[in-house]
Amino acid sequence: MTMHQPAPDVTYQPGRDVDSQGRPIAQADLPGSNPFPMDGPITLDLLIPLETLLGSRTPPRMGKAETSVGKVAVDPKTGRLAFNGQPLDPKGEDALAVACRDYLAKHPAPRR
Repeated sequence: MTMHQPAPDVTYQPGRDVDSQGRPIAQADLPGSNPFPMDGPITLDLLIPLETLLGSRTPPRMGKAETSVGKVAVDPKTGRLAFNGQPLDPKGEDALAVACRDYLAKHPAPRR
């Protein structure tokens, strides 16, 4: 049994490859086609409901208002975290993860 050997020129060649109608085929990875570039940190606002901070002293007209207590940045290349621009050590990362899990357990996200 002979194994199929592809021709050496089967790789995509701009301007040469065409579809069944003779139209040029664009390469799969077009420049600038990534809608979510990962070339910098992903920053998230860390928000806390005013009611959590003020309890019964929360002004009634504030509704579900939240306040920012800081920014968490995630480096997508390394997975490292920073809080307000300061890198977190492993204990700090663990503490942040526990605090987020605890908060989410008590305040589930609303269903859409």
